[in-house]
Amino acid sequence: MHNDEKNCNVGGRYYTWAAAIDSVALANDPKEPLDCGYGKTCGLNHSVQGICPDGWHLPTLREWSLLCEAIGDYSTCGKPLKALSGWDYAGTPNNNGTDKYGFASLPTGRRLSATSWEKVGSDVYYWSATEYSADDGRYFNINNIYTQTYTYQNSKSYGQSVRCVKGDPSTAPVRPSN
Repeated sequence: MHNDEKNCNVGGRYYTWAAAIDSVALANDPKEPLDCGYGKTCGLNHSVQGICPDGWHLPTLREWSLLCEAIGDYSTCGKPLKALSGWDYAGTPNNNGTDKYGFASLPTGRRLSATSWEKVGSDVYYWSATEYSADDGRYFNINNIYTQTYTYQNSKSYGQSVRCVKGDPSTAPVRPSN
């Protein structure tokens, strides 16, 4: 059902964190090779091109935060980013967004394994380039019920969506170290 090509044409593909950051390209970087992926801590906390096309990059968690700050804050950021339809789920109708900025986020859920999905129709999970631990990457979440958005960490092995940001990853903002 969820491996159906028509779903990919509408909501895009699911990527593991290693695929989203293009861990192969990072490992083969001649200047600063990083060994990233599931079970490995590489300390990634900056933007990378990842699987994004040239001139675009996978955003950091900080960049997701900046998006919400520009819109208002995390408590209201979800509704203007949601698509105008598709967010009616399990007895909670009329939770569609306003798509105020043309972001048109759809509730694609995520892939837990080759045969298991969750929250399809009710949530979307976008990977960030920010690592949390050897087993977890950070992501940005919009869900069906609330106008809030959330940032969490979860297994790097999960298949989740990505959104690319236009611009050189070397100029993207990062969260200062403490």
